[in-house]
Amino acid sequence: PSARPATPAPANHEKARRIKRKPMDFLSGKLILQEGLTVKQSDALAAALEASEIELCASNFLSKDTVIAADIALVSRSLKASLQMADSIGNTVPASVDSKQPNLQAYVEYDNRATLPTLSCAFNMEHLAATYDTITAEVAAPQGRVSMANEAESLRATINANQLMASMGSMADVRSGKLALSASARHDKGKENVLLEWRPRLRFDVQNAVAHLRGIEPEVKVPACKFEYSNREFNIDTARVELAHSSFSLAGKVQNIGPWLEDKGLLTGNLRFISDYANIDELLALISDDSDEATAAEETTTESATPVFMVPKGVDISLYTSINLASAFSQSVRELGGMVYIRDGVMVIEEMGFICEAAKLQLTALYKTPRRNHIFCGLDYHMTNINVEELVNMIPQVDTLLPMLRSFRGAANFHLAAETYLNDKYELKTSTTRGAMSIDAKDLTLLDGEVFAKIAKLLTFKKKTENKIDSISAEVALYKSELDIYPFLISCDKWMGAVGGRHHLDGTMDYHINLLSPLYLGVHVGGNLNTFEKLSDLDIKLAKCVYAKDFKPVFRGEVDTRSADIRAMIRKALESNVK
Repeated sequence: PSARPATPAPANHEKARRIKRKPMDFLSGKLILQEGLTVKQSDALAAALEASEIELCASNFLSKDTVIAADIALVSRSLKASLQMADSIGNTVPASVDSKQPNLQAYVEYDNRATLPTLSCAFNMEHLAATYDTITAEVAAPQGRVSMANEAESLRATINANQLMASMGSMADVRSGKLALSASARHDKGKENVLLEWRPRLRFDVQNAVAHLRGIEPEVKVPACKFEYSNREFNIDTARVELAHSSFSLAGKVQNIGPWLEDKGLLTGNLRFISDYANIDELLALISDDSDEATAAEETTTESATPVFMVPKGVDISLYTSINLASAFSQSVRELGGMVYIRDGVMVIEEMGFICEAAKLQLTALYKTPRRNHIFCGLDYHMTNINVEELVNMIPQVDTLLPMLRSFRGAANFHLAAETYLNDKYELKTSTTRGAMSIDAKDLTLLDGEVFAKIAKLLTFKKKTENKIDSISAEVALYKSELDIYPFLISCDKWMGAVGGRHHLDGTMDYHINLLSPLYLGVHVGGNLNTFEKLSDLDIKLAKCVYAKDFKPVFRGEVDTRSADIRAMIRKALESNVK
């Protein structure tokens, strides 16, 4: 015979027990197929063997017993099979298997009263290709063991391979290097979800995998991934991923999967996100959950191209982040780290610190997305030693809130605490805006612009190349579209003055500037920035002094109060969203 000899069956195989129990109803033998064998049963089953050797021991096949058992050992040049199978809803779908140099040892027990046969099979082969409906897979050098028990309706499998290539229709395409899989599943009748119906347990270890997923344009590269999964817990030992321009590793646990799939509880977890470089804008666009009907309806009417991050519901996930370098909201930042909590439709960023070219920053924020076009944001934002010009570049809204900042150059400390609703372009809904901010700065330069020149002439300032400001400590309260700039002191050379007033987001302003020493004079600055072609067109004129000569600013601490309110709001949101 041209085929290789079959590997002897293990001594403790089921065959011995079956033969002893039914000594007069068994068949044992060896079949050598030099030219192969083809079997066909209508359109339901077709199989073909090449140059094979089969060793068989069967029992109960002639008796009236409903159970038929067999031991099979197979060595072949190739094995091909195709059959028609029923899916979960009763439709008939095609399936096929094509293996090269298969070596199989199996025990099969079939009870015609049971839904599934009992099967135990150890195997190894050079190559395996399989299809089921639109799912295809090719595996290099697979080896392992598969078992199925009809009494408990359970499945077990252990598989190792050198390479995998798989396609799940239009859903995903995957290829990988070495992989090891250990899986089991127990049938639980009456469950609609497949994961709940089969209650899987899975251990998975793969190297150098690449996946193309539907809805995600860049390919997902996985240099290494090792995890364990069950309906109780998803334990990620390591998962190193490269996605678009980002590379990161993820580890931790996700729990309560079964109740979450049944819509009876929250999906909970603690994860660690470590990255050398991450493009936050890309990642948020990829994981955004905006699939509900209301969101879909709004998407059809909005012209916004801005990616909106919709916070997932039904989850309670804590994420520790540590990113060496990141790109976020068109800014480059480094040493980004802190906690992110997602609590059933609410996201909290807790003391997320990072460093950018302009300053050191720390952010605590509350973010909720009841609808795509109605986004709530509450934030407590600190920036230290930031260049005023960079502040305006980083937060363009600051220029609208405090246009006076354009007249200064130098470093300042900035603190903003505010809450507002945003539209799907992340623009303020001013009627919902409440907040406060403070700016502390020393050794600023007052730029010699048209507005300053006009004011300086009224206050008899001498024209200089640079006008140094010793210090500024200003507080601002924000309510809807109004900003109240509380009076603060400003000193320049021998001059000291007080500045305060009200500013509206529509560009209307009403400022009072009082020179306190060495002269006592008042200047009023008013008008609407949006109605003038240039700032010097503002109404700037001498006016009655509104601040006393011995004016001392009062520290109101509104930004600290607002900050405490936002943090209390965050605590309440976290407590109320976790049952």
